[in-house]
Amino acid sequence: MQTIPFAFGFYGISYTQLRPSSNGYVIFGSTARGEDNAYYPSMALPDTTRPHAAAFVYNSDLYQRTTAGICYATVGTAPNRRAVVEWLDTAMCCGDGGAQHFTFELILNESDGSMDFVYSTMTTAGTTANFLVGVQNELATVGSTFQYSAGGPPSRIMSNMSLHVTAL
Repeated sequence: MQTIPFAFGFYGISYTQLRPSSNGYVIFGSTARGEDNAYYPSMALPDTTRPHAAAFVYNSDLYQRTTAGICYATVGTAPNRRAVVEWLDTAMCCGDGGAQHFTFELILNESDGSMDFVYSTMTTAGTTANFLVGVQNELATVGSTFQYSAGGPPSRIMSNMSLHVTAL
């Protein structure tokens, strides 16, 4: 669990803690739920079987190649701080011999309460697993899916791109 150094509003609820998952998503708040480890997406959002409240930056059954696979940092000064979660050189589960290389970030912006999903490296060759990019609220009654795929590489997410997200 990580403490966010500022209150971050997500679907009308203010959060000061987040829990990054090795499977490409962040859960807001400290309350554990049974669906927190439902790592393999099976449908678009909202979905009550998935973690909530959550931001799915690139959610799939992922493998961290290095011990530094998920990094957290806060940069800037108030009222313009950014809390950054980075997944570094991730692969599809299970092992580091695959052709996939994913490096991506979630950035929480203090100044306007928005988020950025930043995709640095998205080498997806041979990817056949389900994946999900989107957000959903605390009750999993409201959500937004940028892309969901029931197998195959992403068609809308690629290296050197970013998404600007608001979930007010």
